[in-house]
Amino acid sequence: VGGGKLGRALNQAQVRTDQLKRVQADISGMAPITLMLERGTARVVAQTLADLAFDNATLSMKRLNSLGLGKQTVTKADGTTEVIDYADLVFKAIKDHAKLEKSFLYKAKKLRELNLENWPPDAREAFGVALSRWTRRTIQQNDIGNLSLFMTKPWGQVISQFRTFQIVSHSKQLLHNLAMNDTRAYLAMAFSSLTAGAAYMAQQNVKMIGMSDKERKKYGEENLGFANVAKAGFSRSSWSAFIPSTVDSVAYFITDDPIFHRTKKHKIGYV
Repeated sequence: VGGGKLGRALNQAQVRTDQLKRVQADISGMAPITLMLERGTARVVAQTLADLAFDNATLSMKRLNSLGLGKQTVTKADGTTEVIDYADLVFKAIKDHAKLEKSFLYKAKKLRELNLENWPPDAREAFGVALSRWTRRTIQQNDIGNLSLFMTKPWGQVISQFRTFQIVSHSKQLLHNLAMNDTRAYLAMAFSSLTAGAAYMAQQNVKMIGMSDKERKKYGEENLGFANVAKAGFSRSSWSAFIPSTVDSVAYFITDDPIFHRTKKHKIGYV
């Protein structure tokens, strides 16, 4: 009985802890920002799929398969099999039911309404899977489904608690983009590095507020040089994963000044 009461108490404490984590995420702004990014990305993905339907964009077969829009063999109720091309199914539904309007900025028409209620069930389900996969891969979250089974156990959580984002990004960003090996993959990797570098520069400029001209000049030379910005852009990008920490772990045996880790000369901390 005591064990049962203890178990219920621990479960209740876990529930309260999860609720407090959600409150903290809302107050910190991370949850609203993530939601905003996911909604914006979902709009872009839906527009991209509409462009594909009307031959205004192209997508490699590898990427279509990764979205669940490839050809699949389906077994019917009577035991017969049929090969269904889910890409054609979704694109046909977009052409038949979606509402588009002229765009002043782009040659392709802007998607206004999908009218999903009129879609065939199979097409609607395939579209939802593709939309969710592309959005969740672009806006990464540390969902439990992204981790290996042992990482969800107590010891696995202790080992990986400070590296879950890198663990997920290793497969979701780095390995996935390398497997796709197309223009979209390398553009995404380049854009991630550029935005991370820009964020680093903005952060350093904020830190210089209130400094004298001499201090600002010295701080800028130490922290805003091309090499530091490039390293920060790479190490903070979504796809760098374990590369910076692995490189520095090896560099510690070779040099006193690792590549990505900031030494005392530049104030201790990662770029």
